[in-house]
Amino acid sequence: MARLEWTVVAQSYVVDRESNSLSILNVLDEMNIPNEAPDPPPGQQIAIGPAFSVIQNWSRTNSGIPERISGRFQLFRPDGIVVAGVEFFVDLASADHARSMINLPFFPFSGIGNYRMTVDLKVGDDWQKLTEQVLAVKRVETRPPDAPPT
Repeated sequence: MARLEWTVVAQSYVVDRESNSLSILNVLDEMNIPNEAPDPPPGQQIAIGPAFSVIQNWSRTNSGIPERISGRFQLFRPDGIVVAGVEFFVDLASADHARSMINLPFFPFSGIGNYRMTVDLKVGDDWQKLTEQVLAVKRVETRPPDAPPT
């Protein structure tokens, strides 16, 4: 069975064509929503920026055995309802390690609170949760660009 080495949620990433080096930009562990931004209707969500990516690094459990696995990313709003889900495949047939990048064009905002993000691995007909992260979404005061700091 493949092993999930790490998962990072960020605004973007860059993979160098020559070296295959990965640069992860603006890691997201918290999202601040301006106080003046509207709340979505109860039980619903609205699309807000920024776009974000879920970047993962996978490896073979046994380097001599090629694998292809099915995975799933899910984003849960604070009340536990799934608001985004993406299934993906990781091909570890020709390499011991592989990256998976999931790009989401917006954040499905349903209110302030802790959003949970999970990555699951398909084992037979079942999903096995491999990791869970929390993204805290908070309201913040904003000030005009020319206002002095407080």
